[in-house]
Amino acid sequence: MWQLTGHLTADLAACLRDLVGDERFSGVERAAVLGLLRDVEALVRLRDAGSPVVRWAACVQLRELTRADRAACVRVLHAIAVDEVNAPALRWRVARELLEFGSGGRELAVPALLAMVEDAALPSRARASAAREVADARPDLRGRMVRFLQSLRADPDPSVRLHVLRKVGPYEPRQAAIALRELASDRAVRPGLRLRAALAAHELRRDFREAAAVVARDIARDEAVAVHIRVKAARALAQRSDLCRAEAQELFVELMARLTRR
Repeated sequence: MWQLTGHLTADLAACLRDLVGDERFSGVERAAVLGLLRDVEALVRLRDAGSPVVRWAACVQLRELTRADRAACVRVLHAIAVDEVNAPALRWRVARELLEFGSGGRELAVPALLAMVEDAALPSRARASAAREVADARPDLRGRMVRFLQSLRADPDPSVRLHVLRKVGPYEPRQAAIALRELASDRAVRPGLRLRAALAAHELRRDFREAAAVVARDIARDEAVAVHIRVKAARALAQRSDLCRAEAQELFVELMARLTRR
């Protein structure tokens, strides 16, 4: 939405400045507009006075515009990442952003992420996401993070297992793909989650294409499944099965017609 290239004309800049003052816009959107306007001073004010999410957004824009305020942005992001009052999902994402702020940012980001990995009181999804970021950023800690992710694979919640398998997948593609295929084949699991697991297995291993197509066809033809999920399954089937492509395309058209009649 906010990706513009080239020089801003005076009229466009004026229009954008009007948007900054529009109360219907969120602080995150305001930060994006200020970034387009290259308004460093306004972004600094937003970074120092907004909510944690808005301060994060302002830091992202400032990183692209100036090096002078990088140290302040590092401090702001680190404070958000380690503040246990903030939502875990926000904390690990902000810590990931901190990794992009040079060596100083990485030195603070990795301990913040490790603290989340080791905090058993946090949701498994957040801990798994933090572990994946550490594994990507620190090859010397990768083995430890992969072992931790493996320990989460036994979670009773299928959605958590899917999340964990997607995080560990790049480092153990075959094992993760097999586990994802098993998850996708489990009819006790929600159809939408089964489809995501099947597609994730195919993303990791191209030889799992037919297995993904079988699951997609099963879901696409199931009248008990919500239509919007069946549409996604029919599209996935058409993309992954030469044999069933015509069937999938016909089913896709039929299902889309049902959606538009609602």
